[in-house]
Amino acid sequence: MFFEYCCYNKNLIEDVDKEISTIFNAIGSGFAGVAAPLHVLRQISQEILIIPDMLISCPIDYPLGCGDRKVRQHESVVGLKSGANCLDLVMNPYLFKKQSVNAISKDIFPIMEICSNYNSELRIIINYDLYEQDDCIKVCEILRGLGVETVIPSAGFSNDDIFENLLFCNILEKKLEMSAICTGRMWLEKHYNAALNSQISGLRAYSLSNITNLGVDKL
Repeated sequence: MFFEYCCYNKNLIEDVDKEISTIFNAIGSGFAGVAAPLHVLRQISQEILIIPDMLISCPIDYPLGCGDRKVRQHESVVGLKSGANCLDLVMNPYLFKKQSVNAISKDIFPIMEICSNYNSELRIIINYDLYEQDDCIKVCEILRGLGVETVIPSAGFSNDDIFENLLFCNILEKKLEMSAICTGRMWLEKHYNAALNSQISGLRAYSLSNITNLGVDKL
């Protein structure tokens, strides 16, 4: 299972140095990926890029996903030039509701091409808890048709239920054969055990101390 540490859903105005230290501690603990906002990414990317196979992701049009296509594309280029090798693009909620293959393609495909030019990965954040499950599956089928391989179920702002998140991830992986990164909150041992036993592709953590308190020093 792929493990990543994420801090782009936090207010880091006063604690940037502390968060950077936590990022390096997470890497030392065995995390294979780091998801950080642009202003943090620019400070750490040069040191992290020398680590073989380390995934470094940056959020695009986060957290709402309502930006203009050209703005989203520009932000993508800036993120990749700043050291990211993966982009987490928030699905536009209006296009989600519309479920138009053509409209979604016009929004997503240019960013996929940008990622291809930088030999980088594109993952889509969909916020599954805002929609009916059938609609989520339909949209993910469209994304799969465009070549998207990995979905992040939620943006990480709400206290997302770990079990519902894992259930949706399992549906994506078994029904659509897409990779899913669980983004539910874990603070109890049963949460962590459920995630480890889920057999999904990946797991995101927002607190290194929570993982350590559960007795996990090395992943």
